[in-house]
Amino acid sequence: MQRLWILCAVILVIIGLGGSLTAQSMTSDARHSFFADMYSDAHFVNPISMAFAPDGRLFVAERGGTIWMIRPSGGSPSPAAFARLAVDSTDERGVLGLALDPNFSANGYVYVYYTPNDVMPRRNRLSRLTASGNMAQVGSETILATFDSLDTGTHNGGALQFGADGDLYVAVGDNGLSSNAQSLETRHGKILRYHPDGSIPTDNPFYAGATGDNRAIWALGVQNPSSLALNPADGALFINDAGLLWQEINQGVAGANYGWPLTEGDFTPAAHPTLTRPRSAYQANLKRCAISAGVFYPEVYNAYPKAYRGDYFYADYCASWIRSYDLIREQKDIFASGFPYSDGWVDLEIGADGQLYGLTRQTGRVYRYRYNHPQPTYSPMMTSSLTPTTTPNPPVNQSPIPVILSPAYGAPYQAGQVITVIGSATDSEDGALGKWAFLWNVDFYKDGQKHFLYMMSEATEIRFTIPRRFLESDATNVFYRVTLTARDSVGGLGSTILDLYPQVATTTIDSSPSGLMVTINDQLRITPFTLTTVVGTWWDVNAPLSQQLGGTSYRFDSWITPDGVKPSLSWIMFAPAGGTVTLLTTEGTQTELLRNGDMESSLNIDGEWMERKIGGKNSSAWRICQPTIAPVAFEADCAVGFGSMEIGRGGKIVQKVRPALTKQLHAGDTLTMTVCASGEMSPAYRMKLLTVEYADGVRERLSVDWPGGSFPWLCQRKTLTLAHKPKWIEATLVYPFDTGGMMFDAVTLWGRD
Repeated sequence: MQRLWILCAVILVIIGLGGSLTAQSMTSDARHSFFADMYSDAHFVNPISMAFAPDGRLFVAERGGTIWMIRPSGGSPSPAAFARLAVDSTDERGVLGLALDPNFSANGYVYVYYTPNDVMPRRNRLSRLTASGNMAQVGSETILATFDSLDTGTHNGGALQFGADGDLYVAVGDNGLSSNAQSLETRHGKILRYHPDGSIPTDNPFYAGATGDNRAIWALGVQNPSSLALNPADGALFINDAGLLWQEINQGVAGANYGWPLTEGDFTPAAHPTLTRPRSAYQANLKRCAISAGVFYPEVYNAYPKAYRGDYFYADYCASWIRSYDLIREQKDIFASGFPYSDGWVDLEIGADGQLYGLTRQTGRVYRYRYNHPQPTYSPMMTSSLTPTTTPNPPVNQSPIPVILSPAYGAPYQAGQVITVIGSATDSEDGALGKWAFLWNVDFYKDGQKHFLYMMSEATEIRFTIPRRFLESDATNVFYRVTLTARDSVGGLGSTILDLYPQVATTTIDSSPSGLMVTINDQLRITPFTLTTVVGTWWDVNAPLSQQLGGTSYRFDSWITPDGVKPSLSWIMFAPAGGTVTLLTTEGTQTELLRNGDMESSLNIDGEWMERKIGGKNSSAWRICQPTIAPVAFEADCAVGFGSMEIGRGGKIVQKVRPALTKQLHAGDTLTMTVCASGEMSPAYRMKLLTVEYADGVRERLSVDWPGGSFPWLCQRKTLTLAHKPKWIEATLVYPFDTGGMMFDAVTLWGRD
């Protein structure tokens, strides 16, 4: 059942009008050396993207919705709020991309890709703001595009880049559902192309083959494209695609298919002749987990040695380095290294001064890289003078000290558990720090690989839920890490961590008789066997309707679990804290005449209909997912494997048995339907499941009663024996719950022995 689910550093202290500035001399590759300084004293909270204006102003976007503008000036450049957007910044949502119009000096257009918090279901949006001086004009937001609804909080993409053709390219992730990347019926997992006014170019490669908003698709087969970069020398567009196992640098080609999820990383053309190979790729590990930023160094600039002109600079979120990629020699070198692993690179840009600038998420800083001449000179943006030795040094600021008060380090967790973490922080200069000083990060680790889960700022207490399913339920080498970072009034930082470890249990899966086949999380197993899992994780449990063992046929009857009897052959089980799960069967054979794969289906959402024909037993052709007409959150992932689905509130599913099959049924045949639900509903509700009309016009119905109030997952199996030969049979499912979810195994018809 498929468901919705520096190697060496020399520290200098420079005293200028803006206060102290730390510069680091770092060795790069074997050719040259550079040193980095903080471009501004500003500390940003969860920054994600930046862009330079022609006049030297730097725009920095925070995922939480604020876009800052840094004005170049004597001393330390000072930031000011340019715009504040109301966003949903949970998971990987929020402000995700920023770009300035190529004609910004004349029109002041700023483009932003973000997740607004006023739309349900959640959808990302492409908008244009108009600058008036150093602020966005009030009411100037123009919505250019609204994207497909979000099933999950991950893989949103969001990078923006104007191309050499003057059009705007938008990178959109697969939203955690890999199949999206190969479908022309969704913009998830694609590179999109728009005119600056939001209209779709008619020469887009899929304009004729796609429909509606999907005609914006320019290339497909990407997983989580984190950044886009334009080569000013030849107009080439580079796409950094952050994958789970491989990190790719792809060269943009109209109509290209980069292969996800059919393949990941490099491959031979013979293996995938219709796919486009990455320009470069490297495997992910703990210290290089996600390629996250890239920019070309223009040929026209001379702030760096000639060897770097035309190179592609790129960075990885988990790496301490920035690399240079010589596209002519196909050679990659370390340009800069030595920054802490936790800095978290999110963007690279070239300023009008010809210097490379890097933005880091964890420390919230903008760094500038300058060529290390024998006697370094400093740009006017950082006017400073070396202070005579007779001038006393300013006092050294002490870092704040954050403390996580609860829970205790190493506390156990179960999947589905709500974790509350409380912290405090003190500073020797500022005293007790308020919530404004707090930044929380929650990450999941499996086999040394870090996966972002949650972030929150300006709070002394956070709550987050351990997912029911994350990298399956395997309990080996997994834990959650909570990082609390506090900053003081002058930007000093201090951090502490809390690690949480899973509560694990071993469960035996058996059958009666032993030796039968079952599937757990899409893996076929032979009973008996044991599973060691995190307690409370989801298991997708399936069994065949019938199977043979030793020449004897066995038909599914039910599951016996620590939580009771489960009559559905396909269901979701929360991993128990031990015990045994047993598949019960009935000896004997019956002929399966019909499953959902041989029915006609339609879906009704507030009076709108979507028709789908279903062909063949257990057909995967039936797939009704996220219809654009849905006024409320709706999820349906249907008729794959044993054929089940989830629907959202207000959904109605009607299935009708095909006449040719109805004619094969006779008096005495049985119709069985299993429905599972969990939710809250008032009052109690009787749901019609099946309607049978006989030749004489008499109708017989099969219904199921749901209790009022709230209840956990409850499965009910209903059976109807045909009194006469049927004229037609119809199955109906209406979702009546205020909150919760529902699943059902579509009607199964059995013939006589």
